[in-house]
Amino acid sequence: MAKKIEVDLSRQVLLASDGASQDFCFDCVSGDDSHPTPVGRWHVNRKVHPYTSHSYHVRMDYAMFFTTTGEPFTSRG
Repeated sequence: MAKKIEVDLSRQVLLASDGASQDFCFDCVSGDDSHPTPVGRWHVNRKVHPYTSHSYHVRMDYAMFFTTTGEPFTSRG
């Protein structure tokens, strides 16, 4: 089975698995009314460690980009 990341927007958690078992559960933060979180199935296009946001100048330990226009999934930790 392939690696999988699922974001539960109602609970604000990210669930990650590598196979049949859930391996990780993290708190996450999604968009707001002005910047809504896109819903759907996505593939990670690239990963960067560490990364600094060009827009907000914020350091992120990890960033996984799931669109070609640059929206990242980020994690601090």
